[in-house]
Amino acid sequence: MGLEELSLRLAAFLQRSRVNGPGVRAVVWVQGCARHCLGCCNPGFLDPASGEDVTVAELLSRIASAEGLGGVTLSGGEPFDQAAPLAEFCRQVRREGLTVVCFSGYELPELQQGLMPGHAALLNEIDLLVAGPYNVMRPCSTPLRASGNQSLHFLTDRLRPQDLQGLPRVEVTVRGGVVEFSGFEPGLALALRSRGGFVPQ
Repeated sequence: MGLEELSLRLAAFLQRSRVNGPGVRAVVWVQGCARHCLGCCNPGFLDPASGEDVTVAELLSRIASAEGLGGVTLSGGEPFDQAAPLAEFCRQVRREGLTVVCFSGYELPELQQGLMPGHAALLNEIDLLVAGPYNVMRPCSTPLRASGNQSLHFLTDRLRPQDLQGLPRVEVTVRGGVVEFSGFEPGLALALRSRGGFVPQ
């Protein structure tokens, strides 16, 4: 199947971000998640019927139009619920020298079992995995983790723990009169969401 035929369900896309991994990164939030963690940071991204259909080729063109990127970050929703098309997408961006960071509500041992189609293929294309379900009762202040039970797994040597030093926790921009928030401060996210801001984390 060609890149123009492979499609996925997209919730949001941010062409440039500095809080969702080291350096300047494009961020892909997929639509749909079967895990439904209590206090989910992105409740609007849970329904698999919402969002928009995009092809892998279209998503790659959005990445190509952004200059100076160091990598791509996958979030959601749950990326591993759409593992097959995302594996091909990540394969292509890594060929261009970009690194891949992925957030998942699954634990690494679950993904390593490869019980769901595409899990192993996507895992093979990830440089840094942030794994584990969000736990609203365990707030965390370390880089890239929204709750203390989540763990960082450096799956390749293309990213290292020292690359996360000095990583900001939040970024807020105003675009076309709309407040856009991204990061790891759930209280701020809820406040902005209640005022109609665009708040993927």
